[in-house]
Amino acid sequence: MNTKNIKPEKLPDTDEKISSEEVESLRNQMYELQLEVDILKETINVLKKDQGVNHCGFLAICQRLQIDALVLFCDFCRLLQHIPFEL
Repeated sequence: MNTKNIKPEKLPDTDEKISSEEVESLRNQMYELQLEVDILKETINVLKKDQGVNHCGFLAICQRLQIDALVLFCDFCRLLQHIPFEL
């Protein structure tokens, strides 16, 4: 798969010698591409293992906050009943 839009070139004749600079450049490209492939493979593995967000824990916390708010509101209403108000 050619995702970098690099057009393949014709291979040089084997009779000609390739300079050491070209060989080193090709080795560097090969190393970088292999590194990219390895990173992508590990990313896929992590994504496969990821189960997503645990909604149960989040829902339990929300329910507990709602209950706590209701308890506080009811206590506040009872407290207001015992305070004399003068209009």
